[in-house]
Amino acid sequence: MKYLLMFLMIAMPYTAMAKDKSTLIYEPSLPLSLAQKMASACIAWQSKNKISNLAIAIFNQDAQLIYFIRMDGVSIGVSEVAMKKAESASKFRFSTRDTMGWIQGNPGVATFDSIAGIIGGLPISTQSGKPLGGIGVSGASADDDEKCAQAALDAVKLELVD
Repeated sequence: MKYLLMFLMIAMPYTAMAKDKSTLIYEPSLPLSLAQKMASACIAWQSKNKISNLAIAIFNQDAQLIYFIRMDGVSIGVSEVAMKKAESASKFRFSTRDTMGWIQGNPGVATFDSIAGIIGGLPISTQSGKPLGGIGVSGASADDDEKCAQAALDAVKLELVD
């Protein structure tokens, strides 16, 4: 009997913990098909507005590159800038126009490797605001880069659901 009581005293907390079932947390993610659709919309906007050829980078919510396209004649340096803009928008969840303001207000912020202070990067979120990643566009003027990225987001806004 003494051993049974000791066993119950030891086992009861574990039994109580076993009843508290954990559940998985669902986080929406950005599928490749949507990233491709975004890049296509950006290219269509670029063509319609007759601006310079572009590099387009799309990162997921984990700040990992999932889609990249470099149009003819675009340099590798411009490509790297597009990727930096997308990475920054994904990691910080703010536009690179906003992060540019951060850097101007505090130059020390520029020491962070993954922050971009060059206009043309936008965060990607669901309609309810859950982060999905970032898009970065480079190769034209800063404002045109940002407008192209916005055209990409506008093209898929109805599909950005939780």
